[in-house]
Amino acid sequence: MLDEQYNAKLLYLESTQQHRFLDDFIGYIGYEIAKSGRYGMEGDVLTFGVILLELLTGLKAFDRERNVGKQILAVWTKSFLPDKIGEIIDPRLGNDYPVKAATQMGKLIKCCIEQDLKKRPLMQDVLDTLNCIAKMKH
Repeated sequence: MLDEQYNAKLLYLESTQQHRFLDDFIGYIGYEIAKSGRYGMEGDVLTFGVILLELLTGLKAFDRERNVGKQILAVWTKSFLPDKIGEIIDPRLGNDYPVKAATQMGKLIKCCIEQDLKKRPLMQDVLDTLNCIAKMKH
């Protein structure tokens, strides 16, 4: 944790607090971090992809209340990206979204949450792709 001056602080949490604290991070950390504790820029790309996925679906990155197998959003939805994007897109959008842009967003998200960190795009490439998607017509 960081304080107001961005100094590192140790964090002690009671058991119930630890669960809530960890729930906030489970859906966002890269596979390589969970496996080896190693963190790099590729982890940021994965986290950003998860945030895009949350925006697209309207769901949280991790939710204990979802059925087993659906608790971690990136794992559960990966098989829907990009071809079955309509099945996971936020139902509050109805059909009021550009399908081509949603499909491109699904492709981008799938690349960002790729398990093999060497296959994840650079953040500049993510930005360039988002700019192209933003220019797509409805």
